[in-house]
Amino acid sequence: MQNKKRTKLRAIFQRYFPGKLYYWLFTKRGKALSKKDFAKIKSIDKDFYQVISSRRCTGYCYFVCQYMAQLLKKGSVAYIAKKDLLSTDKTSYRIHVLYINNDWVFDTITRRQYPFDKFLKMCDGKIFRCFSYSDFKDYDNIDDFYSTFKDELTRWCNDNNCEMFAQREVLI
Repeated sequence: MQNKKRTKLRAIFQRYFPGKLYYWLFTKRGKALSKKDFAKIKSIDKDFYQVISSRRCTGYCYFVCQYMAQLLKKGSVAYIAKKDLLSTDKTSYRIHVLYINNDWVFDTITRRQYPFDKFLKMCDGKIFRCFSYSDFKDYDNIDDFYSTFKDELTRWCNDNNCEMFAQREVLI
């Protein structure tokens, strides 16, 4: 009986601890999101806090970054083209969205914060547009705001050898 309990505890520890350690060592360090920002997000929307403090935010950059700005009522979101480092075609780009605050970015793929210029150099990024919180604060639905520039973004991606992101279901 005790061996079964120990095995269960070990499994929980191995699943839970590495993600939390990464969150404390990397995700929370930077100037895009402060400790107060994380606390505010947690107090407003615990489910979303769980998303950004885990791997669950990967692949949902569009939703996560804009929702984060709406919760915090500050910052910007940047639509950029970045090199797809996992692709065998080193000339192609993929669209990506970043949350920006204090000239730092929060990246949903790595779940880390970087100085904006350093991040752009690291992924050979090209900026499509940056939208401040005030640009989309009056939209009730994130997709309504996106529809205002979707055609322009599509043309820009075609001109810059950039793949659009796939539409995904809401993650929460």
